[in-house]
Amino acid sequence: MKSFFYVLVFFLLNFWNTSFSQNYIPNAGFEIYDTCPNQLLKTAQLWQNIEYHADYFNSCAPFNISSVPNNYFGQQPAHSGCGYNGLYSYDWSGPSFREAIQTKLDTALVSGIRYFVSFYLSLSDANPNWRTGTNKFGCKLSVNSFGSGMTDGSPAIDNTANFYSDSIVTDTAGWVYICGSFIADSAYNYIAFGCFFDSAHVQHSDTGIHLITYYYIDDVCLSPDSLTCISISQSCYTPNGVEEHDKKNSLVFPNPFNNELKVSMSHQNDYSIQLFNIFGARVFTHGFSLSAEINTAKLTPGLYFYKITDRAGKEWSGKVLKE
Repeated sequence: MKSFFYVLVFFLLNFWNTSFSQNYIPNAGFEIYDTCPNQLLKTAQLWQNIEYHADYFNSCAPFNISSVPNNYFGQQPAHSGCGYNGLYSYDWSGPSFREAIQTKLDTALVSGIRYFVSFYLSLSDANPNWRTGTNKFGCKLSVNSFGSGMTDGSPAIDNTANFYSDSIVTDTAGWVYICGSFIADSAYNYIAFGCFFDSAHVQHSDTGIHLITYYYIDDVCLSPDSLTCISISQSCYTPNGVEEHDKKNSLVFPNPFNNELKVSMSHQNDYSIQLFNIFGARVFTHGFSLSAEINTAKLTPGLYFYKITDRAGKEWSGKVLKE
């Protein structure tokens, strides 16, 4: 009987350690990838873009546009490992223009249990217009997967979050540790990171115009154990074999581009492509049926957002860079 008791205690301790002393977020340091990012708009493995298109950066990247520590949005080593994500969390020109990323948790949350969450943020330093520090960056959880795509004013931007920071993060030199806790009220399966508050509810560090916030995010954590997330760090990921960049799914290319931008769709239809600058101003609209070659010689170098719409109203969106 005594031996059975010891076995039971050992099992329960083992269960507690494995079930409650772990990070529930997969690929929490954005280290694992399907293909090394050679352009913006990529995602780390097991992560998806929601609310427009965030960006993935890794030191494996062959071009500075998406590499670490130097990339299009600035210069920043990873908090740990070789990769991190980047996203726009605030834009003065659109009260609901936000980028966010989501992943499915390794373990569903239990209602009534307190969970601890943390992440590291660093403000982009490449462009003065992107150095606006803001608050309300945090996480939102859902039982079901969040929707995706360019959906300005979607339900995800509803001025609620399971956890968010009231601190205005302005550090461009290092990483700022953000942490807190919440009590789950549902059996959540998905977690998303970003700013889920509109501009009327967000405080920012600057008082000028054209205020935009672009944050790098790294080493995210969610656990019922308060000690699990304190010293999280990740190792660099090295895939087996030689990778080839997958370009077959690129609708708008090349990226980066110079004096010409090409569009290619998979089916014949009536399409319209619109291009917007970083301030939200539309710089051109072009109609086409399957593919198009657009003269972009008059566009100034910089980042642009595109939106393609077919006659049924279906949309495709993304970002391209003119060098």
